[in-house]
Amino acid sequence: MELIIGTNNPAKLRSFGSLLDEEHTLKLAGIPCEVEESGADPAENAAIKAEYYAEKLGKPVISGDAGLYFLDLPMDDPRQPGLYVRRVGGRELTDEEMITHYRALARELGGKALAAWYDGYAISFGKGKTEKILLSREATLAWAFYLVDEQVAPVHPGFPMDSISVTLPRTPEKEAIRMKGVEEVKQFLRDMIKKYGAAL
Repeated sequence: MELIIGTNNPAKLRSFGSLLDEEHTLKLAGIPCEVEESGADPAENAAIKAEYYAEKLGKPVISGDAGLYFLDLPMDDPRQPGLYVRRVGGRELTDEEMITHYRALARELGGKALAAWYDGYAISFGKGKTEKILLSREATLAWAFYLVDEQVAPVHPGFPMDSISVTLPRTPEKEAIRMKGVEEVKQFLRDMIKKYGAAL
């Protein structure tokens, strides 16, 4: 089955490909998303995007969204990026601007800040056939990392935050929790494709 990824970011082809079985092929949306991402969490935003593209393109669409949170700050602290990681000051930041902004924020927080991405995913077959999943809190915290005020890795276009992120030491327990979370997303996508795909 051909699935459209609800994005135009080519860096996401590989990450979405790792969540799907090999018989599926992936393509970028190829058109901009012209709908407001007004969801209350990353899964709701992913569903909004997936449904928009599925209706627009007439094909099944998978989409993802993420919110970045500093774990040592209150959730309502105005410095929390939350769902608006790239949108700062009312506009979309470039990769370079994101690196500059978040390096300065890490510096403000003492040079490094414990953070985690809360990931949500959705798949839509159009006509109201849209389902979503939010990665569990347990799995999210197992992927926690430090955001630092210096560049520590090469910049990967589309994923600028990786260049200023330091992963925490891996343990068998954390790896097991991480893999359980990833497998839950994979199984969700398999189940939804089985549920809705047969009708295509």
